[in-house]
Amino acid sequence: MRKTTLALATMLLTGCFGAHNRGDGDDASVPPRSRADSSPYPSVSTPNADAGDDITVLMGGTASLDGSGSRDPDGLELSYAWTITAHPPGSSASLVGADRVAPTLVADTLGDFEVSLVVNNSTVSSAPDTVIVTAVLPDGVGSGILDPDEVYLLGTLAEGSARRAAVAHYLAPDRPVVGFTRIHRRNAQVRSDGTLIYMNTFEDILREFHCDACPGFSRGDSYPRDVLANDTILPTPPCDPDVPRMELRDFLLGPDGRRIHRCGVSRTWYDPSGAVVASGVTPLVLGWDDHALLNGAVLDLASGATTTITGLPTDPACRTIARRADASGGFLVGIDCMSGGTTLHSITHEGVATLEGVYPAPPSGYTIRLEQRISGDRALVSFALGPSAAEDAIIRRTIEGVSEVVYTEEMTPSPTVLIHISGLVSGP
Repeated sequence: MRKTTLALATMLLTGCFGAHNRGDGDDASVPPRSRADSSPYPSVSTPNADAGDDITVLMGGTASLDGSGSRDPDGLELSYAWTITAHPPGSSASLVGADRVAPTLVADTLGDFEVSLVVNNSTVSSAPDTVIVTAVLPDGVGSGILDPDEVYLLGTLAEGSARRAAVAHYLAPDRPVVGFTRIHRRNAQVRSDGTLIYMNTFEDILREFHCDACPGFSRGDSYPRDVLANDTILPTPPCDPDVPRMELRDFLLGPDGRRIHRCGVSRTWYDPSGAVVASGVTPLVLGWDDHALLNGAVLDLASGATTTITGLPTDPACRTIARRADASGGFLVGIDCMSGGTTLHSITHEGVATLEGVYPAPPSGYTIRLEQRISGDRALVSFALGPSAAEDAIIRRTIEGVSEVVYTEEMTPSPTVLIHISGLVSGP
């Protein structure tokens, strides 16, 4: 009897609790448990946004943002939302790819751009993280010491005059370096220490530039007199400006500071002591470790051996438009082909060429002119003619990236340094 009573009580209790549990999901009068207070449902963690390190770029340059450091604790896939939350006065900058992990921003005005990143895991958004993009002017502009990795405009302060020559970065045309007289636009280079080495059109000697009005030369200032007095004459033996066919004809600088030159119509090249370093060849770029780039070959100056370059386009419609020494060794060559666009190739000292990428077409309405230079960051900087008949401009293009007008004489007000019988100057 006692066992029967206990069994019946157990059945009644079990039935009561069983009915209550069943009603938790079936009885509309009992609300379901939420994800927040029910252990059978896992909670969703808040993701963490990481907008990357602060960035400094030249004014007019492109900043590549990086949100790849963002994380979700549960490993969920993230979406990205970038926003410019503050910018310098007058800026009209916008983000390209604001919903991507790595958008870009053209810093069109001097100053700081504040960019915020928020990530979302489809349920919860992160707190914003901020990165600062600072747009600056090139170092050395206006001081006379230039950056060999940059490209500079060798122009004039007076339209139609080559006697008021000036050098300025294309992003800072109102901060010129002055003190030249008819500088030879194709015979000027920035040495590795930032000093401009140049030839004039009227004297067959090589000079080291020292600024005549630095810092602070501005529009309306009087041009310095006797500008050659402080520009050191560099030795170029056996060249002699007073001996016919022995005048200085050309020179090259290397990224390591080395310098070579040749005299008259000779194809013999000398170092500053007058020692022969090459003969019967025409070096186009002086590179690292006693190597020079020839047309179609690499020259070992130490041994005199040449190695034919392989891997470059062979289409007769292709032409080389720019060259420079590569910071990582070897050389960089820009090639323009009628059917394949404009490409950049690296060339090793062993003569092996590799395609590095393709430059975008110039902006609509602009036509590239012959004068072009490759900068240290592999951008292609070119003179161009604009949509209007008399518009001189400078275009900057990056590999698989932007193509933008970075200088035009149509600027308001007009730039201090103008394009007239001009050139583009850079390091080796």
